[in-house]
Amino acid sequence: MQSQVASSDKSEKTIRYLSTVVASSVVIFLFSIFINRFVEIKISQDSYLMFHVFTEIASALISFSIFVVLFFTYDIFYRKYSLILANTFFITGLLDIFHMLTYNGMYSLFPENIQTPTYFWIFSRFILGIGLFIAYTTKKDSLSSVKKGYSIILGILVVGVVFLLSIIYVEQMPPLIIKGKGLTNTKIIWEYVITTIFIIDIFAYVNRSEGKYTTANVYMLSGLMLGLFAEVCFMLYVNVYDTLNITGHIFKILSYGYIFRAVFVKNVRRPYQQIFEQKEMLTLDISDMTIAMEEQTAKIYKQNKELEFINTKIKDDLASTREIQKAMFPRKDLVINDLRFNFEIFPCEELSGDYVNYFSIDDENIGFYIMDVSGHGVAAAMLGVFAAQSIGESMRIKYKEASIFSPAAVLNHFYSLFNKSNFPDEIHIVMLYGMYNKNDNKVILSSAGLNCNPILISQDSKPKFLEIESGFPICKLGDVFEPNFEDYEIELKYGEKLLLHTDGLTEMRRQDGNFWGPDSLLAYIDSIGVSPSFILNNKLKSQIVQNITNSGQEDDITYCVIEKISP
Repeated sequence: MQSQVASSDKSEKTIRYLSTVVASSVVIFLFSIFINRFVEIKISQDSYLMFHVFTEIASALISFSIFVVLFFTYDIFYRKYSLILANTFFITGLLDIFHMLTYNGMYSLFPENIQTPTYFWIFSRFILGIGLFIAYTTKKDSLSSVKKGYSIILGILVVGVVFLLSIIYVEQMPPLIIKGKGLTNTKIIWEYVITTIFIIDIFAYVNRSEGKYTTANVYMLSGLMLGLFAEVCFMLYVNVYDTLNITGHIFKILSYGYIFRAVFVKNVRRPYQQIFEQKEMLTLDISDMTIAMEEQTAKIYKQNKELEFINTKIKDDLASTREIQKAMFPRKDLVINDLRFNFEIFPCEELSGDYVNYFSIDDENIGFYIMDVSGHGVAAAMLGVFAAQSIGESMRIKYKEASIFSPAAVLNHFYSLFNKSNFPDEIHIVMLYGMYNKNDNKVILSSAGLNCNPILISQDSKPKFLEIESGFPICKLGDVFEPNFEDYEIELKYGEKLLLHTDGLTEMRRQDGNFWGPDSLLAYIDSIGVSPSFILNNKLKSQIVQNITNSGQEDDITYCVIEKISP
């Protein structure tokens, strides 16, 4: 008895709600007719175009939202109804976009033709009506084994056919509107057909509901009724600037909104409600649960203590490893022959994957390099140690082979050594290796995949990037590819400086959230003016610390300043 009373009350509420929707729509519709006939309202083309763009984008977004909900819940329910409805709104959303883009007054890549947007509109409404009818006449328990990706392909094919008819072959199609005269009989007949289809859709959905007016069913019926009023408006309007056309677009958005609410309630909110209701119906043995929770809590507490001890030990080990790693770097503000070296490394984790080194090769030559190992943390640091040792070995071997050697030869040998190692295939290193000869003041540079070109800072001109090819990274492709590293030679004059850096410097975030970028780096160096390397180093370091403090750090940041300090 109580169930029957509750069902009766729900039916009355449903009838009142739907009656309110219909009555409100009738009032708005009649008011639009009254305004259209007895009140002269002039709407500029630009104002209407803005309104049209807004409504069509809103309609397309709601269509795609309906598609997304149905498409991604299809894998849960496998209902044929959901797949048909999803594909229908996918096609309709795309056609609404094409209708908007080809509308008169819009900048378009397509040939301008007054028939084109009208055909996109007609096809969109027709396909929507037919798609709804097919979905509503599908059996409720009808399941589909079709992969949903195929439905997307079908939808794209349908849109492609409509695109061809509306743009490529539109001249062979009957005209729907004549400029200066208005709608043709063909267009009016199409609107009558589409309106009829929407009426059939309403009856089809009422039949499908079987008298069960859930929240989702009420929303769907409301959307269909509003869609019907939209079609009536589009059937009766005289020109695009009158109130009936504007009212029709508003009805269309409201219709899509109600259909989205129906789809969302049925496919997203209702399953969660059912889960919650089932959860509320479950009964638990409180006493056993309390004992089990206490035992589990004690176990977790013990495990947490063990984890805290392990975590503390790991942190201590990392701190010690960090100090060892620092000891492997060269001394800062070091003078070798007539060059002064300064560098800074800002690791984004406890250990750095970037490395810098400079050293005397012999009485005349100085070697230096900067490298960036893939990844961060312990693994990158260990690979950096291997790389540093291998570079030294490659340099010594090449030095023994010839009295004159090149950075490119060292990189070639290092590439060979790396490919003989047992590191994983995805590991790689990018670096810049250089050599300076004090007798001829020549600097020879060779890059192995480092996409950050050195910056030459001169007293006579603005700072500039050296034009050096980035080369090929040091990676595990030795079996299939043998790179040809190239040497680039420049003369380093008295007072000039070279700034070597990794991509962490240019990809550092500023306070506004954007990358610092190469141009900003050059501008900042230029703003410092002519100054010794230690001043440049201190100011650049301060700027990096400020950016890291304000915006965080996503990668290791490393740079090295090389200054020629004597003629």
